[in-house]
Amino acid sequence: MAKYSIKTERYWLKKYDIEPNPRSGRGRWLKGDGTDDLFVWDVKEAEKSFHFNENVWIKICTDAYKTDPYKDPALLIILGGRTELALIEANALKGIRDELREVKKALEELLKMNDDA
Repeated sequence: MAKYSIKTERYWLKKYDIEPNPRSGRGRWLKGDGTDDLFVWDVKEAEKSFHFNENVWIKICTDAYKTDPYKDPALLIILGGRTELALIEANALKGIRDELREVKKALEELLKMNDDA
């Protein structure tokens, strides 16, 4: 079995089309490792486990708010270079699901209109 090798945060950000924040986490610069249309992302890599608790989430939320108060916090956890997990707040997931349902409904209505024409 190949030995675990840690990849850079930028590799993971690029893989998921997340724009890296310049000088993330240093002084008054942008916090969080990267940003996309919806989220401010923090990337954590570990070989086998990552300790997560309320204080970790509070820091991620605080950093996200400092970077862009209109975006939700998100955490990308990479374990062993193979297991890739994304953690977002349940309300953010609900919002995404609601928007997808609205898009689906609008597409179904358009398809129905095309069929009727």
